[in-house]
Amino acid sequence: MKIGIIGCGKQAEKHLKGFRSSGLTDFVVSDISAERASAFAEAHGTTFAASTQDLLADTTVHGVAICTPTPTHYPLIKSAIAQGKHYLVEKPLSDTLEQAQELADATEQAGLVGAVGFTYRFAPSLVAANDLLREAPDELGQIATATLRIGGRGSHEVWKHQKKTGGGAIQEMLVHMVDLAVWMFGEMDQIKLLDCQQFQPVRQIKGEAHNVDAEDYVVARLTSKSGTVVTLVGDFITPSFVQYLEIQGQNGTAMGSIQGHINAFVFKNTDGNRYSRGAHDLAVERTDIVADLDKNFVDAMRGECGPRCSVSDAVEVQRITEEILRQANSL
Repeated sequence: MKIGIIGCGKQAEKHLKGFRSSGLTDFVVSDISAERASAFAEAHGTTFAASTQDLLADTTVHGVAICTPTPTHYPLIKSAIAQGKHYLVEKPLSDTLEQAQELADATEQAGLVGAVGFTYRFAPSLVAANDLLREAPDELGQIATATLRIGGRGSHEVWKHQKKTGGGAIQEMLVHMVDLAVWMFGEMDQIKLLDCQQFQPVRQIKGEAHNVDAEDYVVARLTSKSGTVVTLVGDFITPSFVQYLEIQGQNGTAMGSIQGHINAFVFKNTDGNRYSRGAHDLAVERTDIVADLDKNFVDAMRGECGPRCSVSDAVEVQRITEEILRQANSL
């Protein structure tokens, strides 16, 4: 199986490593800069295509990983579908909901695998919590509320804090929690922005002060079709990265995180088939979540499973995120 990697930046390096850990050995890369593609290929022991168009036209390439800026996702995915290529694209799927739905429909009609790089779905303790909801729903019982939190400094690139370049806590941070909410609780009936502020209009980035305009703190509330109230909190003001999930059910609580030092556990107030009354650690081992994403994509291409980060879920994530942005822009 041959994989094409489009875009030769840091994400390309991660995915190349991930695909290799799945046992793949045949790769070709491309970039808007042929020189960058050549240098990447030499540094990482791959071949390179003279252009992305040449890579997509290569009939020996089975699937592509698209590691390029968001505005390029829509045309690249359309081209990949036209050439019969399965694809894994960095989040988000595209710039707009209309584009996302068009790509999802085209992917299904072509019978191709499309996957989006929401890597948090592969964090072991979050996988364990989701499995509990799916495989043993009576353990937690009816889910009343869930809280998903993510925060960090975010001060390493100016574009992450400018609205015109798609920056801000909503699109860069909160979107990951929106995705987890969709994965665990399904489609949402209600979407409400509770708070959206900018606490740091001046950012110190790489030793220079920059005036920025994107929000750095946001709180939103979603209500699922089953009635679960999901609170999402995202920010760019937390001194040290933090992420966690807390689920409150009729019969107990579950806690998880992508961070290994945050304890993942289930607390039961009733005896169940899987857990007795009291606290129980969710014993999980840390993994390379990018490699796990890549393996899932490869397995899906082989027909062994479906993509965990499907394009249909990505459409729902896009819908929710756009509505939160719309409410934020109306403030």
